[in-house]
Amino acid sequence: MKKFKILICFLIIACGLTAQNLNSPFIKSVSYNESDGKYIISWDTLTQTGVVDHYALYVFAGYSGTNPQYKFIKGKDNISTQLAPIEIDSIFTTVDNTISDTLDRQVCYFAIEAFSKGNTAHSSNNISQDPKNGNVPCNVLLQGAFNLCSEQLQLKWNTLKNWVAYGISYKYNTGSNWENWSFNGGKIITSDLYNLTKDTIYNKNYKTDTDVYVQIIAYDNVPNYWYSNIIKANTRTIPGPSYINADGTDASSNDSIELNFSIDPTSKLNRYRLLKAVSDSNKFKPIATIVDTSFSYSVHYFDNDVKTASENYYYKLVALNNCDTPKLTSNIESNIGLLYVLQSGEVVLKWNSYVQFAGNLKQYDIHRKLNLKNDSVIGSILPVPALSYPDDLHNLGVHSVSEEIWYYIEAIEDSTTNPNNHHNGDAKSNILQITVQDSLNLDKFFTPNNDGKNDVFPNPLKAFTFPPTKYQLIIYDRWGTNVFETTNYTEGWNGRYSGGGAATQGVYLYYIKITGSDGISKEYKGTITLLLP
Repeated sequence: MKKFKILICFLIIACGLTAQNLNSPFIKSVSYNESDGKYIISWDTLTQTGVVDHYALYVFAGYSGTNPQYKFIKGKDNISTQLAPIEIDSIFTTVDNTISDTLDRQVCYFAIEAFSKGNTAHSSNNISQDPKNGNVPCNVLLQGAFNLCSEQLQLKWNTLKNWVAYGISYKYNTGSNWENWSFNGGKIITSDLYNLTKDTIYNKNYKTDTDVYVQIIAYDNVPNYWYSNIIKANTRTIPGPSYINADGTDASSNDSIELNFSIDPTSKLNRYRLLKAVSDSNKFKPIATIVDTSFSYSVHYFDNDVKTASENYYYKLVALNNCDTPKLTSNIESNIGLLYVLQSGEVVLKWNSYVQFAGNLKQYDIHRKLNLKNDSVIGSILPVPALSYPDDLHNLGVHSVSEEIWYYIEAIEDSTTNPNNHHNGDAKSNILQITVQDSLNLDKFFTPNNDGKNDVFPNPLKAFTFPPTKYQLIIYDRWGTNVFETTNYTEGWNGRYSGGGAATQGVYLYYIKITGSDGISKEYKGTITLLLP
């Protein structure tokens, strides 16, 4: 009788040991099944073959103090394959709602435990695991939205410690095949390369103006594949301009610079930011926000904070979306600063290069006005590094004693090379207003030795600012005798008497009278020394 009791106790102890020795199954994946919209959990049953009668599925329900608590969902029997899928939707319909809806809204952590027949033995390791440790199996919860400001599709998903990489699959309609976005030549994102952590946000470019479907695939080291839920995002945007053409500047008012831009007429945006740089075309700062309320597809702006001749200014226009995010920037346009030097009856114009048409710079035209009349192009030059143009006032012909001359430079674009609908750009410099007084540049002596230097007085090549209408020159000796006289300004005294004889070396008196086309005359008197060879 005593031996019989001992045998019973031994069997009970043996059964107890069997219950303690069952291993918790290893969950291989929790994946969304696109075909029916349900989630599938798969686990490895190799270590339990011939021992386990059925399995039980649990979901993490929270904490009791610091201890994790798992909620029993349902058991599954008739295990006959290595992968034993559980359709979670069907499990949760017997509880309070479907798990597919839950998994589209939150991360759920799962545990699988093994049971022997009659539940006399079972595993329990999985239902004691804390999700905070980052290794409790869960679904991949993908969230995403189209950001209208950045115009990017922003993706966000959770991570586990044993997920070492992630792939992003996409398609543009439900019936097409999935494609993978490629990263650095591969099809996955590695956690080390991108430093992906919990709740990583990843921005990715997309095809615009359509619906895009996106799914994350998490990879573990085996590898096993964990498919996330599928999200749908609409990437329709407000169309921006395909070009903003800087047409050119106009500084001819001298106290401001007019800026001109043409915009692609297919654009649905009408907010712009104007940028300006002083001297350095790499240091732009915003100076104005412009709203084209009438959608005229052109912007005209006057910058009054300028010194048109002495400073270089650079401008560009930026199209903004509804969140004031830059969408497209124009080419740069600059002012042309015009300066001059007046020397010996010649005006030498100098200016900086224009920066820059969208097409090629064809030429610079030099404009001149005399006494506010007859704007004419007096010359054109090709764009070269050293930009200057001499205007010889001796070639003006008949003009007043006092002459007001205006100059400005115009840069001309070759419209055939403009990529933006062949806009014909031009830019005008500031206007130079020069008042030229007719004056004489007279030497103190002259040497009529036919060496081509100072052979006559006055020298017609350098004496006059511009040719007079009427002219009179009289030379007297020291006794007042008329030695030489002429009314031809191109004829100077060569040191001989009007009759042909040579005058003696010495000091002589001169009288010069010049008259302009306005009838105003000026007289000059003085002495000139004749030096004989």
